[in-house]
Amino acid sequence: MKKILVLAIALAAASMATADVRVGGPRNAGLGGAGLALPFRPTQNAILNPSFFALSKGFNFAWPGFGARVNGISLSDASDYLRDLSNGSISDTDLDRLAKQFGDGRVEFGANADFAFSFNNFGFIADGAADAVSVPNQTLINWTNGGAVGNPTVGSQLDAYGVGAYSFRFGYGHKQAIKGGDLSYGATLNIVEARYAHKIAAYTGGASATVSNGLDIPGSGDTTSDRGVGVDLGFLYQPQFDRKLSFGLTVNNFVQPNVKFNRQLPNSAVVLRDDINLFRTRYNFGAGYLLNDRVMLAADVLDFGNRSGLSGLVVGGSVNIAKGVDFTIGYNTRTAFSYGFSFGGFNIQVGGQQPLTIGTGFKF
Repeated sequence: MKKILVLAIALAAASMATADVRVGGPRNAGLGGAGLALPFRPTQNAILNPSFFALSKGFNFAWPGFGARVNGISLSDASDYLRDLSNGSISDTDLDRLAKQFGDGRVEFGANADFAFSFNNFGFIADGAADAVSVPNQTLINWTNGGAVGNPTVGSQLDAYGVGAYSFRFGYGHKQAIKGGDLSYGATLNIVEARYAHKIAAYTGGASATVSNGLDIPGSGDTTSDRGVGVDLGFLYQPQFDRKLSFGLTVNNFVQPNVKFNRQLPNSAVVLRDDINLFRTRYNFGAGYLLNDRVMLAADVLDFGNRSGLSGLVVGGSVNIAKGVDFTIGYNTRTAFSYGFSFGGFNIQVGGQQPLTIGTGFKF
């Protein structure tokens, strides 16, 4: 039964032109992204709220998580391109093929991974993500929509942007009793590094594109990189009158790593300074309710004030449908519905493009 469910989800996601698939990692993707106030499997979910480390006891190791997201291209078609994204770049050959095959509109695809472990109130999280966006000009769109006959029309151009980033987070949490309930708080010290690439595929009459770096890539390398150190904060309050209820607050990038990149506009010579800021400060609020081991409910307000352009309301729930098997469903006002299954804490989830774990401001 479990294998059938896994296969069904994989086959459904492979044909989606807009999807996010997560295997392992936190359960929140299946809840629309909600869960910063659900103290369930605290080590696994500490990436959502560092205060969860306060609830960890002994040594715990969370399931590693892997994900892929696409928009304008199916997961099966995007798989060939995903392998190049770890360095935030894409090969010249793949870029030429991408322009010819998907030059009729904007395409986005990416991948991410994370894992965590904790010992009592101390924890460690490693996560990384890569994302790419391709933007064709109108000449290339017209050639593609016209049947892509012969060589691409002279003047056709595709701008391809890629970013890859990873983070090592060292966390600590503490829980104390206060008047009316319990307050848990925690923080992570984040060591981050990111790479950015911008390549332009231009067609001047031949069968293949002439590929060059954008004006926003200094020097002769294919990528530019930046690194920094930041801090995330998290709080969890559980009122005494109902221990099943909890409220959460997180501040992502309370101390910003200051990782930024210039960006050249597509099909233009204009370069915007420090336009790509992957780690903007974000304030998030949430509420969670653990009815019992069988039912969980969550609702979060993400990026209050829209400081990173990712604001939205997310709600979701999880229900146990068989021994060791849970079904999750959620809704995100930015990305529509998501759903998934959990098998003994191992999660498989499909949704409408949940934001990547590490990136918060990669928009074109």
